[in-house]
Amino acid sequence: MRLALLIFVLVFATPTSAQQSDRWAFPEGAVEAFQANDFATSRALIEEALARCEASKPEADECLDLIQARGAIAAETGDMPALRESASRTIEMAKRWLPADHPDRERGHYRLGIYYLETGDLREAEEEFCAAVAINFPKRDQVKDTVANRLRFVAKVLFETGRATESRDYNKQADSIAAANFDLDAPTLGDTYDVVGLSHLNDRRYADAEVMLRRAIAFHECATPDANEKIALSYRELGRAYGWQDKMIEAEAATRRALSLTTAEPSADPTVVADLHHQLGQIFEATERFDKAEQSYRKVLELRSAERPADLLEMANIEADLANVLSIQGRYEEGEELARAALEKRQRALPRSHPAILNSYNQLAIMLTLQDSTDQAEVILNRLLAEAAGNPVVSRPRLLVNIAGVMAQAGRYARAEALLREAAELLDPDEEDPSLGSAIYQNLALSMAEQGRHEDAIAPFRKAMDYAAKAGSAGKLNVTSISLFMAVSLSRIGRDAEAEQLFRKARLLRNEMFPPGHLARIESDTRFAEFLARNASLFGEARSLYREAERGILARVGSFGEFGAAAQAEIRKFRPTFTGEVAVAWALAERNRSGSF
Repeated sequence: MRLALLIFVLVFATPTSAQQSDRWAFPEGAVEAFQANDFATSRALIEEALARCEASKPEADECLDLIQARGAIAAETGDMPALRESASRTIEMAKRWLPADHPDRERGHYRLGIYYLETGDLREAEEEFCAAVAINFPKRDQVKDTVANRLRFVAKVLFETGRATESRDYNKQADSIAAANFDLDAPTLGDTYDVVGLSHLNDRRYADAEVMLRRAIAFHECATPDANEKIALSYRELGRAYGWQDKMIEAEAATRRALSLTTAEPSADPTVVADLHHQLGQIFEATERFDKAEQSYRKVLELRSAERPADLLEMANIEADLANVLSIQGRYEEGEELARAALEKRQRALPRSHPAILNSYNQLAIMLTLQDSTDQAEVILNRLLAEAAGNPVVSRPRLLVNIAGVMAQAGRYARAEALLREAAELLDPDEEDPSLGSAIYQNLALSMAEQGRHEDAIAPFRKAMDYAAKAGSAGKLNVTSISLFMAVSLSRIGRDAEAEQLFRKARLLRNEMFPPGHLARIESDTRFAEFLARNASLFGEARSLYREAERGILARVGSFGEFGAAAQAEIRKFRPTFTGEVAVAWALAERNRSGSF
């Protein structure tokens, strides 16, 4: 499953009675537009109402609900400066006009904490989240879920600043407070497990979420076996929890169960059905069943297109996913058309420098590169860099890695190397995710290797390996990739003993991690076979590896459903495997005929 950005819910607050005067109401249509993800319309309506409110020269906090609504929109659209302004003004006005324990004051600290968390200022984020907890903690019996939520954000900051023990304590306290809502009545208990499970999902505690959601399902099926909608929701979220743990077989089963229960209801919500088809499509894509992924994504487009009003951002998301699947199958023109459609919708709904728009630029540049339109791709990438400069949330090193990838795909390895060197200079080893450092140095080494500088590539490969080791289990996939390609470079400079050791390590790890037919296994088998085929005494093992790769290729091509143009294009990519297998077979036959061993 795809990795997600931090998930948090910032919706329009229910207007709170002002202490000094009545507050201005939300303008007609603003809430409806917000709920439909039409943030541009909602923002325009709120801004207009706020301007009129402020022009009326308010005496107290009459404009506060509108200010907070603007902050909610800013949070959803990634407009960090607007989020900070809204949260700061909320705190300032609440301190002046409202009691010390007023919910608006707490909400202001929470949202300012979100701003600091998203922009990487963890010290300030911790201070704001703790301030929010301090306001509500004395009355935690009345606002259990809110206090538990804020405690989990404190725990997140503590974990990211290396204080794992303190983080665990805060999470335990949050779980304890949330559990105080538990009721021995089974239906209520099932609902509570759902809430806690969703909270764990949002906190990226996927194994904990799995446990809670399985309990929720057990209570729902026992107490309310006919409540299909409720049980389906639990299965849907359980599918997500499995997916984030790479348990794809379980993820597919849970998502299919959710879809079956949902569509069994005559009044099934088409939006929920669309979400489930989307989730199923992502599982198919992750397991490289691209024909099935395409079918699922097209079903989502059909359902989403029928909505009135259509949800622009959801439409853009599914168009981007479908574009990616089509490009994998070699259908680049179709993919480009959908990528442009997704970009246009995101530009209509979001600020210019929103990460989703930047992702669309990157995707479009890849589509153009795959069609050899490198000049057009570079224009798009330059625009991407310019737009990203206006968003403090965007990691420039990460962005440079993405752009370098497009340059490498176009064969412009020197340009990719320059971008990666800049990313390495910007990298803060004490603050950045170690997986980013691993990606920078691995891609730098690959760019050097593609230019024939295998000796130079060894040092960045080793640095990439160090970063991957720091990432723990999250860096395991990178370790396999670094081992494989470092082995290739070592073999090119005559260091065969070291190379063979790394080839075997990469193959062993990938066989543990991936099923037969996965591209990673085919690649490691083929690369290792090519290495062994240089030594006549190892022809037998080389042929065995080639045959294993061949079986994987045939299984992979079989996932396309029919041997059409896409499947034929896919199998042609593996020509080196088949030609290598034939060459080794001929060599073995010749050796057997001549009697030489």
